[in-house]
Amino acid sequence: MTIKNPFSDEKMRKLFDGYVSLFYEGKMRNPDGTPNHGGASRCMFWRGYDGTPNLLAPKGSPNYAAFRAGQAVKRVVKEHIEVQRRKVVRR
Repeated sequence: MTIKNPFSDEKMRKLFDGYVSLFYEGKMRNPDGTPNHGGASRCMFWRGYDGTPNLLAPKGSPNYAAFRAGQAVKRVVKEHIEVQRRKVVRR
């Protein structure tokens, strides 16, 4: 399962990829495993992940890239969970 970068602008592509990488490196969570809302971009990432409507980040902003990265990661996580669930049901 791969995450498709939705941006054509090079700066936005790098930001999006960076936020996705931070998530998979575990740096978007606190040491206790809870989401880290410590900065505006991290907060926007988790808003996208949680499905909260984007009312704060204008398109083309770094926070918008974080928001879209959160949405993309959530889709992949949900797909992964569904695949694992199907494997368990087949056994």
